[in-house]
Amino acid sequence: MPTDTRLLVVGELGADYVRLTGAIKAWLLGVGASFVIRYAVPPETTHIGKNIDAAEVAWLHDHGIAVLLNWEINPRDGDRGTAGGRRAGDWLRARAAELGCPVAVPLFCSIDTDTTPANIGSATDYVRAFAAAVAPHPFGVYGDTDIAGAVADLDPIVWRANARAWGPPSAGVHVQQHLPEAPGVDRNRVLIPFAAWQPSTRWRSPMTALRMLEHPERIVEGDDLDVAEPGERFEVPVDLAGLELPEGAGAAIITATLVKADAGVYLELDPADGVDGATSAGNLAPPTHAAGNTTIVNLRRAADGTPVIVGRIGGTPAAKARLVVDLIGVVV
Repeated sequence: MPTDTRLLVVGELGADYVRLTGAIKAWLLGVGASFVIRYAVPPETTHIGKNIDAAEVAWLHDHGIAVLLNWEINPRDGDRGTAGGRRAGDWLRARAAELGCPVAVPLFCSIDTDTTPANIGSATDYVRAFAAAVAPHPFGVYGDTDIAGAVADLDPIVWRANARAWGPPSAGVHVQQHLPEAPGVDRNRVLIPFAAWQPSTRWRSPMTALRMLEHPERIVEGDDLDVAEPGERFEVPVDLAGLELPEGAGAAIITATLVKADAGVYLELDPADGVDGATSAGNLAPPTHAAGNTTIVNLRRAADGTPVIVGRIGGTPAAKARLVVDLIGVVV
């Protein structure tokens, strides 16, 4: 039976941008992007044109790209509290219906600033009111892990900002934004599956770039990592023997778990799509995540050619942690 929703799977590459220019069209098609998260706000509230319309939706769908809608007028939207969140949600729900977005697809709001004790109260009220207003749509929130945690009881789709300093690490991130790159587009990676808007008659499989293993393979078994200085780099050897990985595999889809970690320890694994440590896509922190933290990391080479995962460890000097990693797929 035809449907207008599709499940985004772990590892899919997407984008967010201000407007769909010819250069961005070329970038989306060139890298094989399979979804976008786009602004939808009243036209009179934005002077930079960051607004999706029916023509853009049609172009994206015609090229096999799924669509998600996000409300953001300015980074301080959360300061508007309950009333502001309700207005934003009411408007976006109505606009989604006009465009034809299915109610099974989440609608996003953005808290595009570091949430602190000074502003998290109003931001939390804003997001909760937004979530109630967009129902029966599920809702998503862009921002740091502090605001995501404040509304965790509502089960949001979490779109984590690329700002590394915003909030502690978290395992519950559905989409990780990466640093901007030309031509004015941010890469995004799916870390936890969720629904997006794409007519089934126009589906384009993203799996040409992914190879998932039939069963997870343990590639790092309890390596001890010591914190000498916060931000210290480390390399963890990766055992890929016998896995018959496809030629050109440059990134690993992994499930990583911190075990026996002292208080305050965190790990930042080298994310795909950027400079070492450019984003927090691979952050892990205690308490131990029983189900692990799924993310995508670059496969790099040590001096002797051995595949390694590169990262940084932070926290209190002399603290200890142990890292366990299972390989579940590769990106080629």
